[in-house]
Amino acid sequence: MKKEEARYCVALVPIFRALTQEELGKVSQNINSRQLNKGEILYSLNDNDDTLYIVHKGELKNYRILENGKEQLVRLLGPGEFTGEWSIFKSDRQHNDYIEALKPTEICQLTRKNFKQVLGQYPEISMSLLQHMSERLDISENQTATLAYGSITKRITAYL
Repeated sequence: MKKEEARYCVALVPIFRALTQEELGKVSQNINSRQLNKGEILYSLNDNDDTLYIVHKGELKNYRILENGKEQLVRLLGPGEFTGEWSIFKSDRQHNDYIEALKPTEICQLTRKNFKQVLGQYPEISMSLLQHMSERLDISENQTATLAYGSITKRITAYL
């Protein structure tokens, strides 16, 4: 991945929006790129890694396999969205889900070591990351409440 493409990839992510172009350039020096083909798995259940994955181009599907063998869609990830953030903060965490490319996809990768250095240099990213993760948690809690206690109409609407 060229330096300018890595900078663009980082700039897509909302948690990095507070950074200047110069700072984005410094962060992007730690970025590695990876290409995924349609249907290729980025990570799967029980994989253990230490990487933040950012979608640069393409689309990923995040899902889990239920006890009955059916697939449960968690979310779709497009350009600028990221996954793997939990593995950055907990070194022995295994993934409890799957990430699959829905079409040819380019991923930017930032390891735990490099991401922690970035957080140390630019603490405003930490606040932005916490805000983003709390928004995801809020959405998840609302979906859980709707699925557990909502009418069938509300559950179908929430699913869609």
